[in-house]
Amino acid sequence: MESSDNLPSIIAGIVAYNNPKELEQALASLVFCNLVRGIIIVDNSDEEYFKENIRVIKKYGKEKKEIRYLQNITSNSWNKGSARGFYIVMKEFLESDGSYLLLLDQDGKLDCSSLYNVFSVESDIYCPKTHDIKTKKEINWSLITGLKAGIKISKMSNSIKQPTTVLVCATNGMLIKRDVISDIKYDYKNYFVGLEDYDFCLRATKKGYKCTLFPDYIVYHPNLIEKHNPFKKLKYLIKRVHTLPTPFYFGSFIAENGEMSRMNIAVFSCSVMISKYGLIDWIVSFAYSTGLLVIKKLLFRKNISLVKTMNLWINGFIKGRRARLREL
Repeated sequence: MESSDNLPSIIAGIVAYNNPKELEQALASLVFCNLVRGIIIVDNSDEEYFKENIRVIKKYGKEKKEIRYLQNITSNSWNKGSARGFYIVMKEFLESDGSYLLLLDQDGKLDCSSLYNVFSVESDIYCPKTHDIKTKKEINWSLITGLKAGIKISKMSNSIKQPTTVLVCATNGMLIKRDVISDIKYDYKNYFVGLEDYDFCLRATKKGYKCTLFPDYIVYHPNLIEKHNPFKKLKYLIKRVHTLPTPFYFGSFIAENGEMSRMNIAVFSCSVMISKYGLIDWIVSFAYSTGLLVIKKLLFRKNISLVKTMNLWINGFIKGRRARLREL
């Protein structure tokens, strides 16, 4: 194995949220990794979890690795999202002398030995393959390798055996050069949890930065398709939907009744992303979500709001199109 003295210095960043056990698992995978010189933790947890999170951090702080801990205390629920958390991580990283920032989800885990593999190819953003944290098997998902007229060109991740240029990379395990972070600001104003990582990569690649998937670079994460899919028989269908020729996911997000829940913020973020990068796709997604809402409301009496859903989709559309015009 190549000595870490000959490799660039890496600072890792985690956004913690209400689960000290997961935080400890992620942290343990970083503190014993010689390539990682320091760690930045932004705590988005409710205040009742701060004490236990600090205990975990002190436990691993004995490993003589610099750990910077910040509590994201705010009365604004929007600013408790992972998007703002990782924005703060990036801001803190630029105060360090690190060459690379490695982002890791709280429920993720780094395979440190595989991290040595990425430096064999020059890139600006390094993307890992994700394996199921329980079974250790690869999680197969659709990767966007190109966009033509707002239509995505994609490959399933298990088909990629060599370093491959892609357009997007998920947060968990994303390794980013310092120059990219200095140039591209992480958007926390239009995103909450999810899609902000796609937006960051798309803006970076649009500016000419290279984003590469390395099949031998591995991180672990819960299989969210399995975790959130109670209909196991539909797994094949779900995989096929992910390969449809749309820029991103179908926007099957519906607003709940009540105040701004995480799901309601996700509706807005999804609308921003889709309208920014594909107008036709936004129309399809809006129609799809509205139809799904009517079915759930009428047939299953779900606690959802047609008016709120439409307002969030339309407001997101306006924000997304304005963002697109600013970046032209």
